[in-house]
Amino acid sequence: MKRLIDIYHKKERLVAGLMSGTSLDGVDAALLSISGGGAATKVRLIAFKTTPYDEPLRQEIMAVCG
Repeated sequence: MKRLIDIYHKKERLVAGLMSGTSLDGVDAALLSISGGGAATKVRLIAFKTTPYDEPLRQEIMAVCG
């Protein structure tokens, strides 16, 4: 828990996020800088990239989701 509190108190935190939506068209990745906390939180987008799935991989994903 102390580690999480230490991270929270940093002046700036770098956070990476990954997501694949229900359309199964690909994976989105974002790198953010987050500073402050609560109502004073500031978020800055550093980089964003979408990588499309090829059709065979998309079909495999659909098969395990159905």
